[in-house]
Amino acid sequence: MPAELGDVKPSLLCQAELALRILEHIAPYEPARGAYVLFGGYKFAGARDTSPPRA
Repeated sequence: MPAELGDVKPSLLCQAELALRILEHIAPYEPARGAYVLFGGYKFAGARDTSPPRA
């Protein structure tokens, strides 16, 4: 691990990797910065609603 990441807990790195992998599968064209929704919960999920309109 690089020295600048010495204080970062391995569990946090695992969470970040998991979020990026999930994002890659559910929204492959979303930039990595979009993974914050996966960390922050559902309250931000509607901020960029790309679901089809309801009839």
